[in-house]
Amino acid sequence: MPPNEDSNILIGKFGKEVAAAKPRTWALIVLISFVISPLGIVLALFFVFRAIKSHQRQLYLMALAALLAAIAGLGALYGIRSLLYNRKLDHYTYSALEDYKLSGNLKNAAITFKKPAEFKVYYQNYKAGSSVAGLSHNLDKDGQKKAIGYIAVSGLVNTETQDSAYLKKLSTALTSPEATDYQKFSQPIKDFAANYLPDNFDVNLANPRAFTSSNIVKNAWLFDLSVQSKASQKATPLKGSVILVSGKNSFYYFMLTSIDYNWQTNKAIWQQILNSLKPDQ
Repeated sequence: MPPNEDSNILIGKFGKEVAAAKPRTWALIVLISFVISPLGIVLALFFVFRAIKSHQRQLYLMALAALLAAIAGLGALYGIRSLLYNRKLDHYTYSALEDYKLSGNLKNAAITFKKPAEFKVYYQNYKAGSSVAGLSHNLDKDGQKKAIGYIAVSGLVNTETQDSAYLKKLSTALTSPEATDYQKFSQPIKDFAANYLPDNFDVNLANPRAFTSSNIVKNAWLFDLSVQSKASQKATPLKGSVILVSGKNSFYYFMLTSIDYNWQTNKAIWQQILNSLKPDQ
């Protein structure tokens, strides 16, 4: 018997067996179609072809079952891939740090710090009396850029940095949320952070306290930063820190923030960055 006749007989027998399939056979075909989606599509086409030739309604149902299982399998595969990708984003680990300097218009008016190499400048502006820079760490996701971290720094020339009475009043207000002037002095810090974050976030400050390091010995205040998406939006929460520092001739604002899980897994790096801040004190 010619080989092609053997094949036709085998295919015909298979089609008849499927047409009279038991629940176990149905389950096997659905499982194969779900796990190996391309094979499931091939099976669906095969069952349609056999159904047209044999006019057996059950084969049409089997084709539909195989096709739906294949589509479900593809959907599950895409979901798993997205979950793994998002998890990779959330748990990004930083290692290499490099120096960054924001200069001002006045002589020796500058602030330097270390930043992860992945953070790149997307905005920078210098004008009389102030200088600002915004940096972000972006990753490609589905052909689009997704920011997973932000740094912002600003220097503002202000003669009150040399007023000890004013600085004492500022310190009293910024270390106690119950203080009368807390809202007055903390609002500009909150506004600064919000200006360098997407519009679909609400910004909140908490845990105000004095900040010191080997480079900053006085007149600096640190806040924990909590950033949540607005009620009408959906975005990954951010965590971070904001610092206000009084230099010789300027007030310096510094914000460091990252997506929630990333903040937790890189605490040591974030602390290194905060400790590296060096204004013109």
